[in-house]
Amino acid sequence: MLKRTTIVSTRWDLKVLEEIEKLVINKNFKNHSQAIRECTKVGMKVHNYQEMMKDPQKADEFRAKMQEMIANEEMLDWVQTLQPEQIDGFLMALQMEKDNRHKVSKFV
Repeated sequence: MLKRTTIVSTRWDLKVLEEIEKLVINKNFKNHSQAIRECTKVGMKVHNYQEMMKDPQKADEFRAKMQEMIANEEMLDWVQTLQPEQIDGFLMALQMEKDNRHKVSKFV
């Protein structure tokens, strides 16, 4: 499937162009066009998030999701510090907890 593309002419402050140039020189992007496209996509997402945050209910949902992501990331960081024996012990403890939750009992 072909992607539709077009050429757009824009004016840029020299400082912004210098920042884009640094991104390309540091090999974060292949060329100026890719850098501008990717940074524009990120900027549009930021703009959409700012609009979303104006709605208090959506803002609360977003905050809750971000806090959960941070907690999960901290958990992954902690797991990466464990020795192999500690990981085995942790897995065994989790399996025991899982087994305790699913005990089979007789109906009386």
